[in-house]
Amino acid sequence: MSPAVPTPQLASESPAPESEEDDPSLEIPPNAACRRRGCKATYDPSIPRDEEKCVHHPGTPIFHEGSKGWSCCKRRVLEFDEFMKIQGCKTKTRHLFVGKGKPAGEEKVEDVR
Repeated sequence: MSPAVPTPQLASESPAPESEEDDPSLEIPPNAACRRRGCKATYDPSIPRDEEKCVHHPGTPIFHEGSKGWSCCKRRVLEFDEFMKIQGCKTKTRHLFVGKGKPAGEEKVEDVR
């Protein structure tokens, strides 16, 4: 009997992003970075939110036998620096700077022993 071989996780099984839009009741800090993968935009209060263009990767990163890429587009590269520069393949109208926020009562752990 052969040993059990773990099956690789498929892109469709990956967890969904925490939210698709920012909570309008939360304040966006200056220079906040967009949370979507591949988007390198930072918050600029002088640009109206409806004029923002978020170019990002909705898929998951793939690292396979030395090649690197995204499950949502075909481009693959060998160098990690080049992987980080792959332009997003999907565009949304607004960036995701703060998401939905944390539920009441949830605290952030500052120190870990």
